[in-house]
Amino acid sequence: MQHILPDGFRKIRYFGFLALRHIKACWQQCHSLIGKDTFLPQLEGLSAFEVLWHIIGKDPALCPVCKHGVTRTTKTLPASG
Repeated sequence: MQHILPDGFRKIRYFGFLALRHIKACWQQCHSLIGKDTFLPQLEGLSAFEVLWHIIGKDPALCPVCKHGVTRTTKTLPASG
């Protein structure tokens, strides 16, 4: 039921720059404000880990407790199917 919004809430894609009614004008304005057409060339060919590192500006595997070690997966959940 997480995909059903509570009463009084609207889907965000219907408002602001994501609204389909004004999407061309709004996207052009967004791109002019940030000064770039797209971020895709910077991230193209990178792994998900590298993209996350680029976005947050630090190593996402760095241990949040000791700040020296690397976090590792110790247990994986079985695939649902």
